[in-house]
Amino acid sequence: MIQELSLTAQTLYAELLDQVLALGVAEPMSRTGGSFIRKVVKNKPYVYFQFRELGRAYRQVFIGPDNEKTQALIDRIKERNESLAEQEARIMDLARAFNAAGGYGMDHTSLKVIKGFADAGIMRPGVGQATLVGTYAYNLLGNVLGVTWPSNMRTQDIDVAADIHIAVEKPDLTAPEALDQLRMGFLPVPQLRHDNPSTSFKIRGKQLTVDLLTTGSGKNENPVKVPLFQSEAMPLQHMSFLLEVTVPTVAFDRKHIALVNVPDPIRFAIHKLLVSQIRPMAFRAKAAKDIAQASTILEVCTDQSPDLVRDALDEAIAMGSKVERYLVNACRKADMPDEFMAMIEG
Repeated sequence: MIQELSLTAQTLYAELLDQVLALGVAEPMSRTGGSFIRKVVKNKPYVYFQFRELGRAYRQVFIGPDNEKTQALIDRIKERNESLAEQEARIMDLARAFNAAGGYGMDHTSLKVIKGFADAGIMRPGVGQATLVGTYAYNLLGNVLGVTWPSNMRTQDIDVAADIHIAVEKPDLTAPEALDQLRMGFLPVPQLRHDNPSTSFKIRGKQLTVDLLTTGSGKNENPVKVPLFQSEAMPLQHMSFLLEVTVPTVAFDRKHIALVNVPDPIRFAIHKLLVSQIRPMAFRAKAAKDIAQASTILEVCTDQSPDLVRDALDEAIAMGSKVERYLVNACRKADMPDEFMAMIEG
């Protein structure tokens, strides 16, 4: 059964996200100075903090969409006079309090990998950055939506996706280099076709796997070079729909924290329904998990934001009759909210 987090927990999460976004600017601001700039990406205005590190080119930290909420955050950042150590300690106190109040916290090993991608400049918040997808994203979306899922699904797959057409800023490291720097023993997993470069990495003797994914069209199943990763990734159908809208969230364990992108929850759910219908028969168990994740998210979102659900569904259906058929077939196999079924059938 889905349970709503207490008002206290939801307030703690909102404060945690606010503090982590502010710290992402405060740290370079204290060292180098810098300024807030506005830029248009994919015809939408966003705010970034731009600074220059010694001996390096300009770098930018994503703040948010150019709106009143982001401006209020900028004002709070400018007013802060705490030391970085004080801010970091307060953030970890907030994370622990949120976790104690029912919020989802990650295991240390998985967070180490995700933080490694973030520190390398590959998976920071903002347009043109990589997005955490898959089951880890699903678990984190519970925090975003203010709920706890019936059970946080366990996984050993860390799925990281990036749009092949967008890379706002070149990262410090390639994706394979970011994994090597962690010194965890990640090795490339050979492809079935030995002439194809690897898009998956695994620690020998362990289940933990990192998969690099990207946008694709048609039935192309061959790895493609992704500018953001500076390496190859596996293209997946309908990934562009999933990555079109992302939201920043906080991933944490007992001692560390990372600010990452996750997909918009409604798009995540719809994409899961689509993916469930195109998985090979050998992956039926994963298809069932896709549908289970989609149904729980849609149960929450159709209650919280039915108009947004309808808008995203209309956009998906506009991709073609095959997409609509996939959605209908997936919904027939799941216990979908009545409101969502009415939208599909209407």
